[in-house]
Amino acid sequence: MPDPRDGSAGKKKDPRITSTATTLDPDVEAKGKSSRANLYRVGRLLFSTRGRMSRGPFWVVVVATYPLMLAAALGLAFLYEAFSTTPVQDMPTICLLAVFLWLWVIAAVGVKRLHDRERPGHLMAAPIVLGSIIAVVIAAVYQSAAAILPAAGFVALLALVPLGFLKGTQGPNRSGPEPLVAQDPGAS
Repeated sequence: MPDPRDGSAGKKKDPRITSTATTLDPDVEAKGKSSRANLYRVGRLLFSTRGRMSRGPFWVVVVATYPLMLAAALGLAFLYEAFSTTPVQDMPTICLLAVFLWLWVIAAVGVKRLHDRERPGHLMAAPIVLGSIIAVVIAAVYQSAAAILPAAGFVALLALVPLGFLKGTQGPNRSGPEPLVAQDPGAS
């Protein structure tokens, strides 16, 4: 029963308005293209480690997100310098937020590529740990946080060979259906 105090007494609910839970539920087919459903799909693509990913979308994510990460890191550095009372001598620690966010995205799509190749996703930790160790050592030697980016980039290049160039397994595997095969909605 509608509450007369909120002004909704006697008014019918608009059937086009859906709750957030309904719109963001991946199992329910959204009517039309809702921006929330699209945002959910992009979030699942970039941040989820479930399922498989073919080489094409992997490269799109890697190539598209790297300049965004650099722009975010530089933007945070400029903001830091604008609001700081002392001049910036080195890459501010706040810039590492952009790097860590990008690292999570790369790890998530890397895990999906490993799943596509029938490999366990935890293998993605090896280049991340190795890159972190190299970055910390280089940053300590050069006493500069800016040395982290080239070190992480070098280890990322080593990981790109199995993730970006080697073909995934054909057919379904334990991580899901083959991403290159078009799913027939009428088949069951």
